Amino acid sequence: MDIQISAKPIEWRAESSPTGNRSWVEDRYGFGIDQDDAQADEDRYMAWWGENETDYFASLEDAKAWCQQQADELVRDWAMVTSNAGVKPRSEAASGDRRERT
Repeated sequence: MDIQISAKPIEWRAESSPTGNRSWVEDRYGFGIDQDDAQADEDRYMAWWGENETDYFASLEDAKAWCQQQADELVRDWAMVTSNAGVKPRSEAASGDRRERT
């Protein structure tokens, strides 16, 4: 059985700063992306997560992909996958018990 675990897609909210630069933030995981047109093209977008995780990208799409990848890794790290193979769901087990008693 191949199980794929990933985070829900990040929902970005665009914001503008007083300096005219744009930012994108999200509330579930704590990611943000800042656009700085004064930076070199390859460093135009800074993606950040908390205080210690940052990386720089040439495009907004690449910065968003990095954030999603970080979220996916976090969820995979936290996830615990168990199997219920061979175990009847509670509702089936209960109805089966009732039938046997009548």
